[in-house]
Amino acid sequence: MLTTLARGEGPVGRATASAIVTALGHKQPAQRAWAIDAAKILALRGELVGADFGWALGKLVRADVVKLNRVTPALEELALCGAHHETWALLADAPPALLPEAGERPLTGLVDLLAVAVKAATFAGARVDVPGLAEIAARKGGSRMMEGACHLLQMINMR
Repeated sequence: MLTTLARGEGPVGRATASAIVTALGHKQPAQRAWAIDAAKILALRGELVGADFGWALGKLVRADVVKLNRVTPALEELALCGAHHETWALLADAPPALLPEAGERPLTGLVDLLAVAVKAATFAGARVDVPGLAEIAARKGGSRMMEGACHLLQMINMR
């Protein structure tokens, strides 16, 4: 169904992005595989819009519809199969909704998502300001989440 949607005509917006992101976080691996295929089709067509997919990821994770531990491996596969620019665009738009506020616990799986963002940014040669990332990296302490934020910040600032 999702691959048919991805092959369809017309604009790809937040509704399509939400459907695919929801499926990327499905409990069943086979359903996640279909979603990855749909995302690959959109990436090949130049229609995987990072802003829409990043928005969907942030909203769906915060609403507890999608779990990062399921969607993160799917996004890593997407980045490693050659859609690293698209994956980076998606991940660059998602952090503002996913990064914890001061005193808030990080979302489960955020560290792994940041690691995928580092890979995608590296492959894409990305250099862009990610809102909220510098603030997280500057916090005191030595949590894995802060280390991941620092690593990503270094990667996107070294170009």
